[in-house]
Amino acid sequence: MFLALTPLLLFRRRITLLAIIFASWTLLATLWATHVYMYAHSIGRMVSFRSLLHDALLDYWIWACLTPFVLFLAKTFAFRRSDLISRIVLHLAFCVAFCWIHVTAAHFLHLSPHGKDGLIDDLTTRFASNFYSDLWMYWPLVLIWNLIDFQRRYGERDRHAAMLETQLSEQRLQALRNQLQPHFLFNTLNSVASLMHSDVAAADDMVVDLSTLLRYSLREGNAQEIPLRDELELLDCYLRIQRHRFRDRLKTSVTVPTDLLDAAVPSLLLQPLAENAIEHGLKDMEDMGTLSIEVFLIDDTLNLRIEDNGVGFHYGSQSSERIGIGNARARLRGLYGDRQSFTTANRPEGGAVVLIRLPYRQLPTQAPGPDSGRRTARPQSPEISARAGQ
Repeated sequence: MFLALTPLLLFRRRITLLAIIFASWTLLATLWATHVYMYAHSIGRMVSFRSLLHDALLDYWIWACLTPFVLFLAKTFAFRRSDLISRIVLHLAFCVAFCWIHVTAAHFLHLSPHGKDGLIDDLTTRFASNFYSDLWMYWPLVLIWNLIDFQRRYGERDRHAAMLETQLSEQRLQALRNQLQPHFLFNTLNSVASLMHSDVAAADDMVVDLSTLLRYSLREGNAQEIPLRDELELLDCYLRIQRHRFRDRLKTSVTVPTDLLDAAVPSLLLQPLAENAIEHGLKDMEDMGTLSIEVFLIDDTLNLRIEDNGVGFHYGSQSSERIGIGNARARLRGLYGDRQSFTTANRPEGGAVVLIRLPYRQLPTQAPGPDSGRRTARPQSPEISARAGQ
């Protein structure tokens, strides 16, 4: 959390910056005067060091006064890849303007341009004489500012990435806590115990699906984004458990065009939202509960819609932000900023709908998904397999 700067602290920082600017230009003036003095003596010319230092200090202090304005323009018109050429042209124009300001001030202070003896009254001649040296005054300031800004922005990006990684770890632990809720484990294991007497294969599948969920939640090194196909495999594990648990009281469907299976989506996004719909919308229904998930593309925006026919959202109460919704909002905001949206609503015919919009980009699968290594080599559920025909 960043603390706001008080007016006094801000004033002190500005005074410190101005002091650093004038000290730097004073040092440069001293070095330049020393260099000229030593060179003059090496070729047998007698010059006054005091006179050289006097002229150099006045000349460089003009640039010290101009430096805050140069830095302001460097900040306002910083170099960006999208419009680099136009920014360079703009700074060339600024450089010419500052050169005119410098030579005009130097003229009225009666300074001799570098390498000349006596006063040059003609400003045009002075400008031509000083332009090359002024290039080495203006452009280093602009480049130094842009290098500092570049380093700062990339440092912020690294800190932002570290923050997102921490958030992902917290999300993974939160997903694990949600999956390990006593009622979830109890209901799953109770369903396994019941199925052991009638359908051993189904009971075995539930145990494997549960272990897959836990293994994926604990696995380290997961990326912030994964291909949609991997996210769907994790979701499929969860939905298979829930269909076994609710038997004929739950119907699920997932509709995804095959050309979107490599779309990049945040990991651990859909399963917590599906759990939110089942546990807080469908669980206590006496009629058939339906949960549908649809993925579609509009322009360059990936849309994920999660709908159910349950009790809907109770806005104003804590239940509307339970389980996956709060974490999903925060992660989407951290990953995509203003390029995403997360909306919830109640359906007119009953139930709830969650609509997520993300910037679309391809992310080819490079590692086995969460279903890899399963002991049972059964086909995927009909709902997930049906996506190939979309």
